[in-house]
Amino acid sequence: MKLKEKYRDVDLIISHWDTDGIISSCMLARGLGLGIDDLVLSSINASVSNMVKYMKKGYSKIAILDLNMPEKELANHLSKVLNKKNLPELLVIDHHPWNENSVTMLSAYSSFREIIIEPEYPSTARIIYEKLLEKDSLTEEETFMVNIADDDDTFTNTYPLTKKLRVVLRWSDWKIRYKVLGECLKGNLWSEWLERYYREAYPKYEQEIEKTLETTELVHLGHMTICFVKPSEKVHPGDIQSYLEEKRKVTADIYLFLYKSGLSIRSARFNVANLAKELGGGGHPKASGVLFESEEKATNIKERLLRLIEKLYK
Repeated sequence: MKLKEKYRDVDLIISHWDTDGIISSCMLARGLGLGIDDLVLSSINASVSNMVKYMKKGYSKIAILDLNMPEKELANHLSKVLNKKNLPELLVIDHHPWNENSVTMLSAYSSFREIIIEPEYPSTARIIYEKLLEKDSLTEEETFMVNIADDDDTFTNTYPLTKKLRVVLRWSDWKIRYKVLGECLKGNLWSEWLERYYREAYPKYEQEIEKTLETTELVHLGHMTICFVKPSEKVHPGDIQSYLEEKRKVTADIYLFLYKSGLSIRSARFNVANLAKELGGGGHPKASGVLFESEEKATNIKERLLRLIEKLYK
């Protein structure tokens, strides 16, 4: 795997911890010759604080991958480093749509930065594959990794490995996620220990889905059926939706997954990115999200959602 010359000076990578984030980080790291100690996995909530933390550590160029940074967090934290000397260059790559204010704030950080936001791509790994790598340098295994990233982020689930990886990464702790990243760096997306972990985790994962389904509430709003669910953070909302539709025969026009820290919105019928934007979030037309910055923002969220849905999709 060989990177185009202009990207060969990255010396730290911060990426999301999901399948796309790990594969994106792995591909860039393999092209750069970086090791596991040069890679940082992050949640979206912690993405800005992690970026600012490592800006102060003397790196020359930091890559931020598959992390749609919250606008308020950027406003609160970026100012802390603007007056510092010898700040690193930034390379930001994401396939999630970004809030315009977030892009503006990051652009003002320095002239030494490149921001590649391409929502039409199915994954951040695909952007790296298409724009940063010299194609003839990729192995068959590396190309397959990109296909898995696409498959997971679009929730197409063409490959059995896609769901296995999603379950492992969602259910596990940070130690296991870094271990998966280490395997990926070696060119292995799967191994014997991962298979053992998956077989132990999946029954618990499925039990957690069953437990989550007890929180399901269907609301009929005119011609629409809205499904509210209060899930565990350890279960992917797409898997809950599939379980509802395939095993419980419950279908809805819009699925709203109410987490403590935010909201996941999914629909095959409507562009839910519009709904997320109304609440300060964003995402893709069929799957979007909102981060709650405080408990106050989550107050009466169901009533607000129903009012917005009626306004946007009536």
